[in-house]
Amino acid sequence: MSDNHSSTQLYTFETKSTITLQFNHDALQSTMRKSDPFALEFEYTQAMMAFIVLYDELAQVLLIGLGGGSLSKFCYKHLPQSTITTVEINPEVIAYRQTFCIPANNKRFKIIEADGALFIQDKINRYQALLVDAYDGQGLPSALNNDKFYQDCYQSLCNNGVLVLNLWRKDRQFRHILDKVHRCFDKKTVTIRCQSGNEIVFAFKNPQLPDFDEAWKKALAYQQQTKINFPQFLEEMVLSLKNNWFYTGQQSL
Repeated sequence: MSDNHSSTQLYTFETKSTITLQFNHDALQSTMRKSDPFALEFEYTQAMMAFIVLYDELAQVLLIGLGGGSLSKFCYKHLPQSTITTVEINPEVIAYRQTFCIPANNKRFKIIEADGALFIQDKINRYQALLVDAYDGQGLPSALNNDKFYQDCYQSLCNNGVLVLNLWRKDRQFRHILDKVHRCFDKKTVTIRCQSGNEIVFAFKNPQLPDFDEAWKKALAYQQQTKINFPQFLEEMVLSLKNNWFYTGQQSL
């Protein structure tokens, strides 16, 4: 969420089977299925979780942007060994916590009201994964769209950590943001393009990839567990336009 969140109006819309969080009536933010509150309903959120097939351990996961809590809840359920911290600047968003079945703060799950860009400035080598999904009714906040922010993201990650960034291809800044991240992470980036117009960027600090067969087996296991097509996402990462290093020549798809 942005530092100008006061100009963003929040609404919920409820049907028999779902609850939706929206910005300004026209910007759909999050949808929760009542029968499965911890599921990911949107393709782009599913794609953002593709990094989990590359890691055995994810001790510390940080998310910037809460929304309806879809990603935070998914991480909490499916990464049981991980500590999940979510930073959200807008108290009105956090106030919908119970509506969207977001767990209470506990030993390994925490929601903090803070400015994400400021929060990570003093965090050094702390997180295995940093997920940024912070669009609001006005777009991507300027505080989360500059060289310093991406440098701070890089510094906050552990040696083999990954930044996962949700971008919108129709955003006028899209290519500039992509280039900033690409440069900051020494060109160790791959992307997944979603039919919705979202593009998910995975930027690796010092990548230590498992054998491809191992990642593929993990993708199949997570697919069985979550019904999400993680093998397809892994293929798309390999075939990414930015890829000249990610499993190149090491696998047969």
